[in-house]
Amino acid sequence: MKKLKKLIVIALILGVFTSGYIVGKAVTNNHSREIRVGFDNHKGQIDFAKVITDSENQEVIDNFMMIYLNKKQNYNLKVDFDNPDVHIFIDSPKQFTTSGRVL
Repeated sequence: MKKLKKLIVIALILGVFTSGYIVGKAVTNNHSREIRVGFDNHKGQIDFAKVITDSENQEVIDNFMMIYLNKKQNYNLKVDFDNPDVHIFIDSPKQFTTSGRVL
């Protein structure tokens, strides 16, 4: 009788965890962070050449975020803010907030 009770409890625990895992995989299919890299096409639009998401390549997102967060100011740069070379946007589709930076 004790063996049957243990077997039922183990089967119940496995059933709960397995169903939670399957539901989690089915629901959380989208990514939480993305980096969009684009170039100005001289018509007032930005053509995004590359979109990197954390579901595709987590290491690239993490490395870019560490570089971005640990940046240091360089005083000897001559930057043309009217004609940037590259547009980089860090986006969080789950939170619907965008933090865009122009390089």
